[in-house]
Amino acid sequence: MNYKTAAFLDVSIGKILVNLISLLPPFPKELKKREHFKNILVIKFLGIGSIIEATPLLRALKREYPDLPIDLLTFSENKHVAESLELFRNVHVIVFRKRIFNLFFQTMRFVISKRQKYSLIIDLEFFAYFSALVTKMLSSTYSLGFEGFFNSRNRCYSRTVVFDHSNHVRFIFLKFLDSLYLKNSSDIALSSLNISREKKISALQKFPSLNEDGIQIAININSSSLCTNRRWPEENFRKLIGFIQKDYQNPQIYLVGGKEDLPSVKYFFESLPDKKNIHITAGKLDILEFSFALSKMALLISSDSGPLHIAESLGIPVVGFFGPETPNLYGPLSERSFVFYRNLYCSPCLNTYNHKRSKCKDNQCLKLITTEEVYGEMKNKHFDQKWND
Repeated sequence: MNYKTAAFLDVSIGKILVNLISLLPPFPKELKKREHFKNILVIKFLGIGSIIEATPLLRALKREYPDLPIDLLTFSENKHVAESLELFRNVHVIVFRKRIFNLFFQTMRFVISKRQKYSLIIDLEFFAYFSALVTKMLSSTYSLGFEGFFNSRNRCYSRTVVFDHSNHVRFIFLKFLDSLYLKNSSDIALSSLNISREKKISALQKFPSLNEDGIQIAININSSSLCTNRRWPEENFRKLIGFIQKDYQNPQIYLVGGKEDLPSVKYFFESLPDKKNIHITAGKLDILEFSFALSKMALLISSDSGPLHIAESLGIPVVGFFGPETPNLYGPLSERSFVFYRNLYCSPCLNTYNHKRSKCKDNQCLKLITTEEVYGEMKNKHFDQKWND
């Protein structure tokens, strides 16, 4: 099952189920000031980047409740990143990329085993009926989620938080503190991944060039399979690599991505006129090995996707391309990073309100971002100094 099918099922079947199940007891209790909780379950199924962006909220919860166990329920592809953040007692997973019946049975198995085991559930999914159903069926004493358009979904929670689309997602997540009568946090830094020595050694064995002198640059030509319209044109990436190879002595360039990205990355690699010191890491490093490799980079150049958030959490400068989604919501906040965003009349066409579905066949919002202007920004004094250090 892919994400587009899942989104369709969530809106159609999920909505009907929530309409029915939300009317059944037990109902979540109304939150009062300074309630005492025994444990917390955070639900965030989709997006490694979103989990990382939620880390300021998670750290704040751990500061307020230092002895309180906090668990996470997510899809299996997020497991290793979530565990490496060291913010959760347990990371529970549901394998998403299987048939719908497998997803149903896994979910019900978790619900049955954990029903009424949590005193507070915080659902960080944006308007998903699936997560609301899971929250309702787990029957926690208290629960929080984002305010939706329909009362049936909102009835699954003790209190709902308004999704302020004019704000960055990091600050939107922090609004859950206020809903718990807790002081908002001024600590908005992203938590870094704790990468084991074994993973570091493994990455270096696979790519010894990571220890070589000179500029190390990661380039991500792909984007989430949710929407390929997030991708900056490949010919622009190709031209940008040519500029780097011409101006810098023996740069090491890494084409990054997951296993599913490997075919497109190989095709792109074969199209390059000069393949010297161009390395394909896509599909060859697991997520933690990749994160270590990324920590060795001077810069990540990427379309809007998960690696962008991992890079920022590691303190790596990012050049990010936005258009179908707005950087105001998901862009890097680091002063060492910058984004390109045309803000056309049709942008952003992907948002939480349309379940990140777009009919766009011609992403001019990214095609209008030229290689020359991107490289010009990369060559400004700030980045030149960084590269020459």
